[in-house]
Amino acid sequence: MKKHPIYVRTICAVAIILFLILPIQENHNDHVFADGKRFNDNHTFSQARVTTLNKQDYPKRNVNTANRKEVKLTHADVVAITEKFLQLLVQETDENYKVINHDSKASLLKEFRSVCEISVAKKYVDYYFEERNESLYIVPTETPPWFEKNQDYEMIDKGHVYEITQTNESALYGSYKIEFEFTYDKKWKITNITHLT
Repeated sequence: MKKHPIYVRTICAVAIILFLILPIQENHNDHVFADGKRFNDNHTFSQARVTTLNKQDYPKRNVNTANRKEVKLTHADVVAITEKFLQLLVQETDENYKVINHDSKASLLKEFRSVCEISVAKKYVDYYFEERNESLYIVPTETPPWFEKNQDYEMIDKGHVYEITQTNESALYGSYKIEFEFTYDKKWKITNITHLT
C-alpha cells in the first residue's frame, strides 16, 4: 500500500472535521418558528415571514373609548334635559304671539344645542314657530305630549346611548307613549324623540 505524504493526510483530516462541524454550527445558530420559517442570530429573516407578521390579526383597540370613563344617565339628567327642552319650546311672547328673545328660527335653534341635536329640535321649531316680517311668532297651540318626571318609565342602557320610554295619560291627548334617545358625547343630549300611539 502506497503511503501519502503527511500534508495530504492532514488536509483530508481537516476536510472531514469541517464537513462534520459546519452543519452542527449552522443548526446551532438558526432558530425555527412553529410554522417552519427560520431566522438566524443576526435577526435577518425571510420576506415570507414579514408578510405573515403583517397579516396577523392583532387585538383591535378603539383608541377613542378604551380609556373613556363609564358614564350613566341618571333620573336627574333625564328630568333636567327634558324640562330644558320644553322651556325652550315655550318662548316668552308679546300679546301678538311675537317671540321676544328671538327673531328667527335659526336663532332659537342655537339655544337647543345645549340639550339636543339640532335635527331633533328643528322638527318642533318648524311646527310651533313661523317667521313673518323679520320676526319669529309662536303658533298658538298646546305643548306636545311630554315626559312626566313623577311617572314610571323604562330605561335601556346601550352604552353611552340610553333609550327612555314612558307611557302616560292626559286629558288632552289621552293615552300616549314617548321615546327619547340620549347619547353621551362630553355631555348627555337628546338625539331622537319619537311619539308613539
